[in-house]
Amino acid sequence: MSEAHRHFFNETASAWLKRQECPELYNYMLEFGVRAGDRVLDAGAGTGRLTRYLAPLVGETGQVVALDSAVTMLRVGPYGQWGKTVSAVCADLLGLPVQSGFFDKAVCLAVIPHCRSRLPVLKELYRALKPGGKILILHTCNSDHLNTLHGNLPAPICDDYLPPVTVLASELKSSGFMILRAEENPQLFWLEARRPDR
Repeated sequence: MSEAHRHFFNETASAWLKRQECPELYNYMLEFGVRAGDRVLDAGAGTGRLTRYLAPLVGETGQVVALDSAVTMLRVGPYGQWGKTVSAVCADLLGLPVQSGFFDKAVCLAVIPHCRSRLPVLKELYRALKPGGKILILHTCNSDHLNTLHGNLPAPICDDYLPPVTVLASELKSSGFMILRAEENPQLFWLEARRPDR
């Protein structure tokens, strides 16, 4: 994420706390298969909108790494309430501070459009997943709606682009992933893939 993006999200962090409630995310995480004992990356976690639903699913035997490159987003988020299950980490998706094969699952909720260099990010996510691990790129609207929304926001967000699900699926495949589900409709952008076992 660029310095301009970091500045934007650091400056608007407190406003994101008002968008925390999104119960359908819990159901989506169940559908994705998050379960007790999983190590899950919440990529672009912000103030914890998704983390709040991941933490109870992985339980005391699992771990959620809530990662964001905007430190203020992590500071204002209620991460302390989830105890040792959740680690809030300030880092960039281009250099995840974990060993290869660390995560069982990675969820990218509303973060990929803010990555100007998508392929290196997808390859880094591939590296961080264990063989057989899964990734979910998720939005609660389709790419057309999101791109229109972003276009009406100030710089740098106005230039942040989410490609159609078919295009992003092709980029995942070129990064080594096997596509499991690619769906896009007005209420959902769901791209799920798996790192092969070998």
